[in-house]
Amino acid sequence: MFEPGRQGRKQAKAQSKAAAAGGGIKLSWTPTNGGDADEPDGATARRIVQLIRENKDKQFFMGCGFHKPHLPWVAPRKYFDMYSLDQIKLPNTPPDDRDDIPPLALTFTQGDQEMTDEQRRMAILAYHAATSFMDAQLGLVLDTLDEYKLWDDTVVLLFGDHGWHLYDHLQLWRKMTVFEQAARAPLMVWAPGCKQNVACPRLVEFVDIYPTLTELCGLPAAPGVEGTSFAPLLKDANRPWKKAAYTMVARGRERFGRSVRTDHWRYTEWEDGKSGVEFYDHDKDPNEWTNVAWPQRERTPRQTADIEEMKRLLHADKKLNVPPKA
Repeated sequence: MFEPGRQGRKQAKAQSKAAAAGGGIKLSWTPTNGGDADEPDGATARRIVQLIRENKDKQFFMGCGFHKPHLPWVAPRKYFDMYSLDQIKLPNTPPDDRDDIPPLALTFTQGDQEMTDEQRRMAILAYHAATSFMDAQLGLVLDTLDEYKLWDDTVVLLFGDHGWHLYDHLQLWRKMTVFEQAARAPLMVWAPGCKQNVACPRLVEFVDIYPTLTELCGLPAAPGVEGTSFAPLLKDANRPWKKAAYTMVARGRERFGRSVRTDHWRYTEWEDGKSGVEFYDHDKDPNEWTNVAWPQRERTPRQTADIEEMKRLLHADKKLNVPPKA
C-alpha cells in the first residue's frame, strides 16, 4: 500500500495498464520528498501561470486539468503531514446497508476487502493529502489573476468530473456508481458582476457548462447544444430552476444503471428496473442507507406515489427538463 517514490511510480504505470485492460487500479499512495513543481500537476500549474502572464493583455481561453486526486495518490510529504491518522474516521455505515441494494449497483476491485481498518484510514488520509496538493496548485493559478488584476474581466469555472467513494456503503471505493458520493461533483464559478461566496442549492449538470460559459463570455449560443446556461443562478442562487439531474453508469456493454436526482430524492433503475430499483429520500436519508423501493420494505401510499413520480421523471423527455420561464 505504501510505496517509495520510484517504485510507487513504476507501480502506478502498471496499474494504469491493468485498468485499461478492464481491471481496477489498486488503492496506493506515495508521499514524495520532492517539491510541488516536481509533480505533474505542479508543472501544469506553473505552465498555466506562464501562459496567463504572456497573454494577460489579450483575450484568452485556457483549460487547466489537474490529475489529482486521481489514483495513485502521489504528493509531496508536507501534504500528508497536514493530517493526523488519529483524526481520520471511517464512515459509520449500518451493518445491513447492502441488504436492500441491487447487486449491479455495487462495484468490486480485487484487494479492497483485504485492507485493515488502519489501511483504510490511511487511504482516506492520502486522498485528503492529494486533494490538498491539487488545491495548492490551483491557488498558484488564482494568485496570478490577483497579481495582474484580471478578476474584473475573467470567468473561472472549476469542476470535478465525478465524486469519490471512501469506504462508504461498506467497502465502496472509487467512482463508477450512481450513488450520491460518486454522481455528485464539485462545481464553483466566478464571473464578473455576479454574487460572491454564495452556495447554490439548485441542480445543474455537466451538459450545462458549455452554454453557461458561452453566455458569460458574451458569445452566441451554438445551435443544437444540449444543456441550459445556469448563468441566471449566479445572480439569484435560489430562483426556480429545472427539476432534475440525470446520471448513467455502465456495467459492461449491455447493462446500465440510470438515475435521476431531484431536490429531495434519488431514483435509479438497473436494466430498466429488471435488475433492481432504488429510491432514496434525501430529506431523511442523505447517506442513501435506506432503499425505500426495496421489494421487501413496507411503504406508505405517499412513498409509493413518490416512487412512481420519479419513475415517470426518469423516463420523461430530457428536452423538457428546463427551468421555468422567469
